[in-house]
Amino acid sequence: MKMLFCVLMMVLTLVSLAACGGKNETNSKTPSPPGSQSRLTEKQPASEPDRIDIDLTEFSSNMVYAEVYHMISAPEQYLGKTIKIYGVYELYVDPDIEREYHTCIVTDAAACCSVGLEFAPAGGQDLPQNSDSVTLIGKFGFYEENGNRTYCLTDAVFVS
Repeated sequence: MKMLFCVLMMVLTLVSLAACGGKNETNSKTPSPPGSQSRLTEKQPASEPDRIDIDLTEFSSNMVYAEVYHMISAPEQYLGKTIKIYGVYELYVDPDIEREYHTCIVTDAAACCSVGLEFAPAGGQDLPQNSDSVTLIGKFGFYEENGNRTYCLTDAVFVS
């Protein structure tokens, strides 16, 4: 009886392990990049960089969430790197200083956690609507505001 129980436990363990690690997660609120879902027009004079150092569009939603979280918590190792990311566009306007903050929001597979990466769009591009899915490429950098350093993607270009 103990032998049968052990065999059954091993089979259940192997089945549960086989279910892990898939790249295509259907339960994710962070969508996988389709052809183009945003409401951008064809007017995009800014060009894509030749080299991408970190392509987050190839990661699962859990890995994207973890990597963006790491970028914000340990930013020094990402400075100057060209990053490609896919997420949801959100615009926040601070009414006190009349400043716009553009962000790309990503969530983990369970959609219980989200993190945003601020970006500065390159000039000459139409901006998407809030909650549109976007793919962007930009260089990881920072700016200083009121004595605080904020990390973001600079000269970000929307791509399809």
